[in-house]
Amino acid sequence: MRYFKSCLVCFCFLSSISLQLDGVAFAQSSEETEEKTEVKMEWEPMPEAKAYELEFQPSEGSGEALLFTTTETKFKSQFIPGVYRFRIRSIDKDSVKGSWSSPLNVVARPQQVVLKFPIGGEIVESESKRQDIAFAWETFPEAKGYVFLIWSETSGAPRTFKTRKTEVSLRLLSGRKYFWEVYSVDMTGIRYQSKRPPETFVLYGERVPKPEIEIVSNRYPQVAKWKVAKGAIYKMTLYRRDLLGEEWKIVKTEDGLKDGSWTSTEPLQAGEYRIELEGRALKRISSELGQKEFLVKPTLKELSSVSAQSCRRYWS
Repeated sequence: MRYFKSCLVCFCFLSSISLQLDGVAFAQSSEETEEKTEVKMEWEPMPEAKAYELEFQPSEGSGEALLFTTTETKFKSQFIPGVYRFRIRSIDKDSVKGSWSSPLNVVARPQQVVLKFPIGGEIVESESKRQDIAFAWETFPEAKGYVFLIWSETSGAPRTFKTRKTEVSLRLLSGRKYFWEVYSVDMTGIRYQSKRPPETFVLYGERVPKPEIEIVSNRYPQVAKWKVAKGAIYKMTLYRRDLLGEEWKIVKTEDGLKDGSWTSTEPLQAGEYRIELEGRALKRISSELGQKEFLVKPTLKELSSVSAQSCRRYWS
């Protein structure tokens, strides 16, 4: 009769257990890091009970039941997200255990809202000073709504938006690195906060203008100039081919040009030349290639050498 009564009392106080989830915690195992959820519960005290035994049986897989003993009428621990069959029973002063209560499903929900786009430091290109970005995340179980926060590396407090949807579209300034995160809000209004670092992405600004190249002098020292875009540096590649040739070959490459000019440091061999320029700037799309061809005429000595070689090839 004593055990039957204990069972009845256990069943009654189980109906008053309150469960709440309180964020995400991280536990380091010997093999890997597993994300766990903190589960809290409380119940009404049972007459003559000196302790309580709690059992959590995973509903999926073949995992063993988790057993806990406490002398309090509340419990808190970390669980891998999932559904558990929960039972509780009392233990009296003589260490005699009562009957198990009827099982109750306890859901340990992951508190991290899964963000979908843009994530992972992704680079998003923009052709203008402002760009519409559509943020998206997965539906969180039983969420009443979401709190969306976003800020840039240069801004102060985050901008906050509330929504019932799993997406938000915003027009953002280009040329910045952004951080964002989403919290879920349940039916009671409790906001579950993420303990992971926020997601990031870079919104590249408008394209660096295509450089227009001017050949100031095609005689030594050869000089090329172009207009420098704000904050841009340039990579120059110089190609050459013979006067009667077809194949272009790279003569030299220079990077990090900032002053909008290039000057040859040694005489160029006679032939056709082509300069290619690419402009780059921090968090902006690189320019299209600017190109300009010019001719370096042969000297009399070079002409004589070419004529002699042509004659030898002709008579050989």
